[in-house]
Amino acid sequence: METNDRVEVKVLAARGLPRCAGGTTNPCVRVSCAGETSFTKTMSRDPNPDWEKQEGFQSMIFSRITENEERYVVCEVLHKNTASGKFEVIGVVPVNLANAMLSPGIHVDEWVPLAKVGGSGGDDEAGSDIGELRVRVVYFIDDAFGDLFDDDDDDAGAPKTPNCLSVTVSKARNLRAADNSGNCNPYVSIGVGNE
Repeated sequence: METNDRVEVKVLAARGLPRCAGGTTNPCVRVSCAGETSFTKTMSRDPNPDWEKQEGFQSMIFSRITENEERYVVCEVLHKNTASGKFEVIGVVPVNLANAMLSPGIHVDEWVPLAKVGGSGGDDEAGSDIGELRVRVVYFIDDAFGDLFDDDDDDAGAPKTPNCLSVTVSKARNLRAADNSGNCNPYVSIGVGNE
């Protein structure tokens, strides 16, 4: 059975980026996956860019994830040196696709710390914090017949429905301390039927 899949990536923001050559930071992000590459807009003199608020902001779409055996989306935060016009790498984030691929259609949105590449990272010393990148990833999968998750157990004449349940737990409030130290380690347990 032929399977079509894709991952949609949104580079939303960065924070705490270091000053680079010339004392400023002109950041953009190069995103690579499945042999394809896309770029965000280059921001001017902004160590805390918010690409999500920019006009024309949109998803970057990468196809054939399973076929290419992709496991990561690589996001490189770059600084555009306005004097030379060249890009310098500030840091890199390999975003693991495992969580997104295990829950198709569910957005995975997280702040991820940047890792230095070689001698990159602006004027900061080795091992210091070089900022974080906020990335939202969602994985989509379908097949040529549109029934990848259906095992044909629907009643005759009834519309085909997938045999999956998607649950998103987005927030918990006013949780009580569970131990003597005043900490709370919450988790969610979801049951369906007698399970």
